[in-house]
Amino acid sequence: GTRNEKFNKSLADAKMQFTVGGAHELSPVLGEDWDRGVEHLEAAQNQVAATAKKNYFFVTYRGKKCIRINWRMFSQRVSLPFLDCSNDQDDKTTTWPAPSVELDALKETHRLNPVPFFDIDNTPMDPAGLLTNLVGAVVEVSFTLHHFAVKDSSGKPTSDTFTGRLVQLRVLRKA
Repeated sequence: GTRNEKFNKSLADAKMQFTVGGAHELSPVLGEDWDRGVEHLEAAQNQVAATAKKNYFFVTYRGKKCIRINWRMFSQRVSLPFLDCSNDQDDKTTTWPAPSVELDALKETHRLNPVPFFDIDNTPMDPAGLLTNLVGAVVEVSFTLHHFAVKDSSGKPTSDTFTGRLVQLRVLRKA
């Protein structure tokens, strides 16, 4: 995707976000596994949520329950005198649809995280081709689920936010 300039957060905070749904049409067995997994994730949310308002993790797409996953694209560089901190990933951002001045300045303080998307043969996928290659594919997604309790100024819980952070995505069957 592209960067929306109306949001004034630093490019260092950029996250790639995507939706994952069940493979019911391709395989009844995978569809049943998906439904069972969703039930367990909902139960986990219900156990920790302080309110009935649970935001951002589950979404409905074409009438089906899906989950939203994000991947933090950059991390702070750590400089140690005995460690070479060069990052060949920096060169891979030259064609990104992002302000080049801001992206170049970011390279001094942050590094591009290794892309955690892998094709069917376990080779890393080019981020530019993710949309083309992943829509309709059967994938294995490893992620961590995070919870944030949102409270008002008096400390009373108002909502619960859940987010899935990508660890790795691997294509099992191409679209």
